[in-house]
Amino acid sequence: MKLKPFIPALVWLIIIVVLSGYPGKNLPKAPFDEFDKLVHLAIYALLSFLSVLGFSKQPNSFLLSNKLQFFFSISFSIIMGGLIEVLQEYVFINRYGDWYDFIANSLGAIIGVIGFYSMRKFFVNRLQ
Repeated sequence: MKLKPFIPALVWLIIIVVLSGYPGKNLPKAPFDEFDKLVHLAIYALLSFLSVLGFSKQPNSFLLSNKLQFFFSISFSIIMGGLIEVLQEYVFINRYGDWYDFIANSLGAIIGVIGFYSMRKFFVNRLQ
């Protein structure tokens, strides 16, 4: 398995962890605070999209079935979203975990993978 195709997902995950761990009281009031759950959804949709993209770029000998790529990418993103919510509750200063954030993270993970396969199907059909 090659790791290079997963670098964008790993970089994005590092950005998520850093931003999620930033002390809450030091965060400026963002103009999109009322759309907090949509932001969570988008962040984790991108994480799962980049993760499944990494799987899709693996050599043919390693290529997992689409169902396993789907499962691993969604599972990875949901686990990371849950772990970060736990870290926010118990480790990060002035942050708190939220079940609704976790649900938004999980929905985003599912949407990102579905979006990847929808886009791939659309573009493959257009090129043929």
